[in-house]
Amino acid sequence: MESVIKPAVHRAEGHRGGFWRSGMSEKYLKRKGYGSRWAVETFFSGLKRTTGSMLTSRKPDQLLAEAAFRVLAYTLRR
Repeated sequence: MESVIKPAVHRAEGHRGGFWRSGMSEKYLKRKGYGSRWAVETFFSGLKRTTGSMLTSRKPDQLLAEAAFRVLAYTLRR
């Protein structure tokens, strides 16, 4: 897996290494659930574009109900 911003190589032999870099393999990241962020970001972007980005309720139970209705309306519209 290639990083978007490639790490600087500060070693004479030219290897990238280190404690944390060794755990960033493609298999490890897939197992931990990385790679699906784009789907979540796309969903929230569409939701905010169609229903607005703010909730109008003030009480916590009403906030949850309003958010649930907006998600339901968005998924039915799609």
